Amino acid sequence: MLTLLSSIYSVVVRCRATLYRLGVLPSQRLPAPVISVGNLTAGGTGKTPLVGFLCLRLEQAGYQPAILSRGYKGSAEKTACLVSDGVKVGCTPRESGDEAFELASRLSSVPVAVGANRLRSGALVPASDRRVFLLDDGYQHLRIHRDLNLLTIDATAPLGAGRLLPAGLLREPPAAAERANWIIITRAHQVDDLTGLRSELRSFNQKAPILEFRNRPTDLVDLASGRLEPLDLLRNAPVGVLAAIGNPRQFIADVSSMEMRVEREFLFPDHHWFSREEIEKVIASKRQNELHAIVTTEKDAVRLRELDLDFGGFYSLRILAEPIDFGRFESEFQRWLDTLDDKPRANLTARELL
Repeated sequence: MLTLLSSIYSVVVRCRATLYRLGVLPSQRLPAPVISVGNLTAGGTGKTPLVGFLCLRLEQAGYQPAILSRGYKGSAEKTACLVSDGVKVGCTPRESGDEAFELASRLSSVPVAVGANRLRSGALVPASDRRVFLLDDGYQHLRIHRDLNLLTIDATAPLGAGRLLPAGLLREPPAAAERANWIIITRAHQVDDLTGLRSELRSFNQKAPILEFRNRPTDLVDLASGRLEPLDLLRNAPVGVLAAIGNPRQFIADVSSMEMRVEREFLFPDHHWFSREEIEKVIASKRQNELHAIVTTEKDAVRLRELDLDFGGFYSLRILAEPIDFGRFESEFQRWLDTLDDKPRANLTARELL
């Protein structure tokens, strides 16, 4: 049954992509250049740290990035909400969703807006002649024209075993990689040999540069105080890992790579909103098993802080995405920046925002 449903799903997504490619379904422009960051698979591929890195790099180049996110599982997903105007955060995590709130909190100078209709949410962002929009999780959001289309591929689980939803994890067939302007292999540092993956990606897209990124843990964030602590604070210490993300095994690998001894795992479905009872059980297990700390992700920390609990001994692991070959990334990035003055702009009408 799942195989049959996957076959039907494949026909639908192929037809949709073809209609956009032929212009039967039109793509619309936002009033500033757009970088889309997305993937072919369901679950985490390291998009959020990459979006953060690109925002910082754009600011360094003198531009003013703004992030447009769907706001998955937030109450504003079906409407629109300006999570941050680049000065202060104006939405709650339950309104914006955890990922958008994390980005807004961490990138305090970057406007963040959420909503399934990215044209509508884009209109909420303060205007600037140096604006660049980042479309978070935008690879399948073909309604929006993009000036730079980035496809992220997780080196540790690259193409979802080759099967489409619901039988597998692929949102689109691998051949959809042909739409990418750049292909970014995330978590490349965790795989010894990427020759086979690079060859497979080249069979779908002969032109796009293939860039490799790694995730580098930088700090621990004390959930009780908000203080940044050095990574070696928990070196050789027994810890538990708490995660409700798409790819928890890779997060556990990140924690272990910092020489923390992972002795307990508390794993929940992606984007799960923790109950007070669930976290009280985690705290009790921490005490009973004499764990020095509970380590979680920054996305999970957003949802944990909604609970009125004592989070002494809880830390989130801050992770930075960075290119392995920085020189090559800079060359490609600067080449794209040099084209920005030639990019057309749109003046959106109220009808186009609906």
